[in-house]
Amino acid sequence: TGTAADAPQFGVVFDIDGVLLRGHSEVARSADALSLLTSTSSCSTAAAGSAGIEPTTAASAEQAAASRSSDQHSHASNWAVPLLFVSNASGYTEEKKARLLRSHFGEKVGDDQVVLASSPLQQVSSLREKRLLLVAHRIDEANTVAHKYGWQNVVHLEDFYREHSYLWPLGDGDGQQQRQEQKKLADEPSSAFPTSTAVHKIEAVVIIHCPTTGWGEAIQVVSDVLQSDGTLGCWVDEQCIPLYVTNYDLVYTTEYSKPRFTTGAFIRCLEMLHSSLTARKLQIQRFGKPFASTYQYAENVLSEQLRAGWGEHAGPLRRIYAIGDNPLSDIKGANERGDPWRSILVRTGCHTDEQNDKLFPADHFCEDAYAAVRYILEQEAVLSRCSTLAQD
Repeated sequence: TGTAADAPQFGVVFDIDGVLLRGHSEVARSADALSLLTSTSSCSTAAAGSAGIEPTTAASAEQAAASRSSDQHSHASNWAVPLLFVSNASGYTEEKKARLLRSHFGEKVGDDQVVLASSPLQQVSSLREKRLLLVAHRIDEANTVAHKYGWQNVVHLEDFYREHSYLWPLGDGDGQQQRQEQKKLADEPSSAFPTSTAVHKIEAVVIIHCPTTGWGEAIQVVSDVLQSDGTLGCWVDEQCIPLYVTNYDLVYTTEYSKPRFTTGAFIRCLEMLHSSLTARKLQIQRFGKPFASTYQYAENVLSEQLRAGWGEHAGPLRRIYAIGDNPLSDIKGANERGDPWRSILVRTGCHTDEQNDKLFPADHFCEDAYAAVRYILEQEAVLSRCSTLAQD
C-alpha cells in the first residue's frame, strides 16, 4: 500500500467478451496482457516507480497476503494500478463472472473488480420496494441477483405468463383452459378483462437478460404491462410503468465466427413492436455501455480502489483507458464520457476490420489486449523503463 503522494495517475478498464475471452476460450495473448499489470510484474514495478511507489518487498508481500486472506476475493491490491473488468453481460452476479475470469487468469481477479451492465441498478433504491416484473434468462440466477441487489418483491416473467396465459393465445399451455379463457374474453365486455388483484400490481419492469420463453410471448406480456397502470386491463394513454433495461448490445462474440444476437436485440424488437402498436415511443432507462450510468459507476469503483490502495486523499485518476472490441458500446461510451476516459479498440471480437471504426473511432486502434496494454504503458512513460517490453 502506498500513499496519496505516490498513487498511480491512471486506471485500466477491460471489456471481457471479445477482448479477454470468446465464450469460454481465452483470446490470444490476453493472459500476457493482464500479467503486465499485476503488482509482481517488472513492468508494473516500473509503472509504480514512476509514481514514487516502493517496489514490493518480501515483508510487504507477506503483509498484503495476510490482509487479503480476510477477504479472499477482494484482490485489487494484486494490481499495480486501479483496474476493472466491465462487461455488458447481465442476468447473473458479478461474483459468477469473476469466478469465470479466475478460472482463466488466476486468483488475482477479485469479485469487486467486475462490473456488469446490471451493476448500477444496485444504486436505484426505488427498486428495492417496488413489485418488479423481472425478465431474465434463468430464474435461479435472477433470484440470486435480486437478493444481492435488495429487490424484495419480484415476479418472474415465466411465472406471470403462466398465471395469465391468455395473453399469448399461440402458447403451448393447457388447451382447454385457454379455450375457456378465450370464450370468456369474447363474451365479456372489455371492462371485464381478467385482471390481477391490487396486491399483485406491477410497479416496474426490469430486463436483465433476454428471456428463456419465446420472444413473441415475452414481448406481448411486457407490452401489455407497459400499456397498463400495472394492473392488466387498466389501460392508460401514457406509459406510467418504468422500464429498466441492461445490455443494449445488439450482438456479442462467442467461439462462433460471427457475432450472436443478445439482449439488445430483444429490447429493439420490443421497442419497435410496442411503438408500432401504440404509436408512442417506449420510455426506457438504459444501463450498461455505452450509457453514462455505467461509466459513472466504474469511476466510483476505481476511486474506491485508489483510496483503498493509496489512502483516502489519493486521486483523482487523470486517465482511464477503456479497452473494448465493440465500437457501438465500448468505444462510443468512453468517447461520449470524455475526460479522463481514453478509448482503445481491438480487433479480436465484434470489430475485425484492419482499420479503426469509421462511425465511432477510438482514440487508439490496435490488434489485441496485449498491444493495448503496451500502448498504455508507453503513454504513461513506463515502456522505456521496462526492459522486457522494450526488447519485445
